Amino acid sequence: MHFKLFTSLRSKQRTSLSEYVSFSYLASLDLFLNAHEQEDYENCVNSELVSRPNPWVSDFVRTHAAFKNWDTTEMSEVEGLTASLVQNECADKAQCDGCSIAIARIYKTYEVYLNNLFAETFKVHSEAMFNKLHEANLTLETAK
Repeated sequence: MHFKLFTSLRSKQRTSLSEYVSFSYLASLDLFLNAHEQEDYENCVNSELVSRPNPWVSDFVRTHAAFKNWDTTEMSEVEGLTASLVQNECADKAQCDGCSIAIARIYKTYEVYLNNLFAETFKVHSEAMFNKLHEANLTLETAK
């Protein structure tokens, strides 16, 4: 997977190590989350979720190993919104796939959270690296 990724990046004139690391991280993260999401959907018992959406969603997000670094405030918001969505979508319906509704929403929200966290962290480190390089260039120029 990484060989194809790096070959593709190189063909698009993206050859910096930081870009390789970033894209590698994002690709690995995507695979990690997709594998968990698939397994969670396969193990979800729809009747349990639909009959008790609030405790099911809360337990799912708070005990899942993949969500350990999720900000608790954002996690709480997702819990409430997801449980409400399942209640609204599945109310008075004999057939409703609450599992796909809840799990897809939780994972998508978490992925956005992680991507924003990564982007902010990368931005901070890139700015710091640029400032250090700029300082070094100024030092070299004044030394001439």
